[in-house]
Amino acid sequence: MKQFLQQIANITLAGALTFGAATDLSVAQNVGPCLDNRAIADARGSGNILPLVEILRMAAVAGRPNILNVKVCQVNGQLHYLIDLLKPDGRTRHLILRANDGSPYIAG
Repeated sequence: MKQFLQQIANITLAGALTFGAATDLSVAQNVGPCLDNRAIADARGSGNILPLVEILRMAAVAGRPNILNVKVCQVNGQLHYLIDLLKPDGRTRHLILRANDGSPYIAG
């Protein structure tokens, strides 16, 4: 059952990202390569990026958020967390936060 619910969440996320990407072309055009898990761990270990927990705290994401997806990718030459959260009402919230200081992405 848990695996089935995870598959539904993944399908929902894929749809949200597809439609979300279509409405925010400025972000899609500026996203470069993403780091794999080892590169993320290395960046964390060297202090180049902050832990996800701290980034979420800085973004005022309260409680225990239901995180659907997290990536660390280059956006305009800087590392950013791309985070998809499932809100209690079933909608998704997409955050793009600079990985070294938690500031939100501003298109342009």
